[in-house]
Amino acid sequence: MRRIGSAMVATAAVAVATTAVSGAAHAATSAPHDTAGATVESQVAGLLKYNKGAKRIAADKVDLGQGAVVTVHPDSAVSPAVSVSLCSFRHGDAVGWLCLYQNDNWGGENLDLTVCTNVNLSTKYMSNGRPWNDQISSIDNDQTSNVTSVFYNYDGSGDPNSSSNWQVLLRLPAGHYLRDLSKDKSLSNPPGGYANDKIDIVHVC
Repeated sequence: MRRIGSAMVATAAVAVATTAVSGAAHAATSAPHDTAGATVESQVAGLLKYNKGAKRIAADKVDLGQGAVVTVHPDSAVSPAVSVSLCSFRHGDAVGWLCLYQNDNWGGENLDLTVCTNVNLSTKYMSNGRPWNDQISSIDNDQTSNVTSVFYNYDGSGDPNSSSNWQVLLRLPAGHYLRDLSKDKSLSNPPGGYANDKIDIVHVC
């Protein structure tokens, strides 16, 4: 009886250990998904909070108005550099989008513009409440052909909405991209300098 009892205890212990391991494995498997979902919700909440009039138009998309749309990714704040821009992927077969990225090589948060107008980036906010001006490090111009986007730096004096106070940093035709603005020379401010984290105004098309 003693030996049978010991065997039963050992069997029970193995069953408990197996259940514990299985439970831990399930928790490890489900945790990243839960964390990713929580991160998306947190970033969406931030975008809605800091951008007055913003609307959630999909589980992972927020319309900031003026033709500006943000697609939220679970790791968008810390995402590693990827080989290709997801500009076209985010909008399906639709063209006509100018996609701006917080970090080089399409990393960090994104801001996609589609309306042909001048956009003052200080009026658009990231999920952490930081304005988009002086934040852009890579660009993908996925607009229709024969369109050129122009990027400006506000010179710091006078009306920021007056083009007389802007300096041209870059011109980027449709179908072109810039992966790292710390290596792409700007046209001015200062001449021969770089456009990374300097863009304040965007002439979309």
